[in-house]
Amino acid sequence: LGGKVRAALRMAETGEDLAADNIRFNRSEVLLETDKAYWQLLRLEEQQLAAVKYRQVVGELLKNLQNAQAVGMATLNDVLKAQVRYNEAGLMLQKVQNGKILARMNLCRVIGLDLQTDVALQDSLTAQVDPRIWMLDSSILQRPDYQMLEKEITLKEKQVALTRADFLPQVGVTAGYGYGGGLKLNGEDEASATFTALAAVKIPVFNWGEGRNKVRASRIEEEISRLNLEKSADLMRLEVTSARLNIEDAVTRVNMSASALRQAEEHLKVSNDQYQVGMEDLTSLLEAQAQWQEAWSQWIDAKTVLHLSESAYLKAIGKLE
Repeated sequence: LGGKVRAALRMAETGEDLAADNIRFNRSEVLLETDKAYWQLLRLEEQQLAAVKYRQVVGELLKNLQNAQAVGMATLNDVLKAQVRYNEAGLMLQKVQNGKILARMNLCRVIGLDLQTDVALQDSLTAQVDPRIWMLDSSILQRPDYQMLEKEITLKEKQVALTRADFLPQVGVTAGYGYGGGLKLNGEDEASATFTALAAVKIPVFNWGEGRNKVRASRIEEEISRLNLEKSADLMRLEVTSARLNIEDAVTRVNMSASALRQAEEHLKVSNDQYQVGMEDLTSLLEAQAQWQEAWSQWIDAKTVLHLSESAYLKAIGKLE
């Protein structure tokens, strides 16, 4: 019976540790969701700056064409082309602003603030990965969900011992001692002492195989938990490797998009200079402006993916605390 009590106590302690690991796991899930909402809002803030700048560039071109048309140096067709691009830039800016409002509300929802709370972010999207991330231990043993599976096996092991204890002989012993005195009757002091002892033995004689079947069922559940741990461990290692490769891909994407942005800026400068001297038509200039805006947008998206991939990797190795 004492062994049964110890097994139950050990199960209760393991259950407490399991609950703590579950809290860690849920916290990492919430932190990852918060990171996604945070970087998405920061992405849209930078996209808004890019959209405003693009609209200004197209607006300046439109204004120059309108002035040129007034003195007969530009056609109405050129003005209309620039006007269409200016309207498209305005629509793009409006979509980004609306997306920013929704992203801010989503961040407030995740962190538990009122949806109308004004949130001002101080960070900026960097283009480099934190080098300290590669120095972290990437073992899955520190993941809370892995530790939960390990503790589940421990619970199943203790459950086997607990089930077996129900069908083992049980011995109980009690003893007591009593004393009474200090009462005088007819001038005499009455005193008495008593001692009692009791022993009980419970021996299961025949249970029609019930104990054996229950113990076997508990062992099967324990084996299932072990197999589940092995399967989950392989998936976790795959997740860690995938998350690490995603960071490397994100770094490559950032470098490529930065190079594309520099090329687009140079192309826009050359195209604008050639247009000023009449060596390039308006359509080519408008296309160069659009390519520059698109390259800027892709660069912002690449930096956002880089930060999100870092958060996913930290969660995969159990370090997103």
